[in-house]
Amino acid sequence: MLQEARRRADALPNRERERLAWVQADLRRLRLSRRFDRVLLPLGTWESLLTPEDQLQALRVVRAHLSPAGLAFLDLSDLSPEELIGEPVRGTAPLFFLSESLAPNGEREETLALFFTRRLDLDRQWRIEEYTLERFDRGGKLRGRLHVPRIRRWSHRYEMEHLFARAGLEPVELLGDFSSGPFAAGGRQIWTLRIVEPTG
Repeated sequence: MLQEARRRADALPNRERERLAWVQADLRRLRLSRRFDRVLLPLGTWESLLTPEDQLQALRVVRAHLSPAGLAFLDLSDLSPEELIGEPVRGTAPLFFLSESLAPNGEREETLALFFTRRLDLDRQWRIEEYTLERFDRGGKLRGRLHVPRIRRWSHRYEMEHLFARAGLEPVELLGDFSSGPFAAGGRQIWTLRIVEPTG
């Protein structure tokens, strides 16, 4: 990801590029020497923290890096009721086919196919997903395969509120999408958070 970010940053004006700093670290133990007015944990970041203890450590890091009037933004997905009571996806079935690449004469040169499987671990609140990308030549012969396993932990709204309180953060707002739509259980959770100052 850092390599891709650096590549994209090359297109920025020098003044903007000079303001960037690249840090690779474990979110649970990140220690920078400054505070920020805004902290963002985009979709996928939260779900990669696989235990409540990991999540609490990460929230404490967020709090430690927020300025007193700063805001943190957290984007995550919940498990929908349909996923919870429905039959998990089993076996391997094509999810979709990517565009075929064509030669100048219009003939197909290769085809890419993506396969997806998922199962749920209800005790640990994990989605265990596996993606397989296969590349076929024009004759249909397999030329390459890439396998990517992925584990994501889902979190419910009230679990999140409990973790925020333990980390010294409080919700300012909870939305269900980036168009300011309302939150609905089993969908997106887009939180705005601020520091809770100790009283007394």
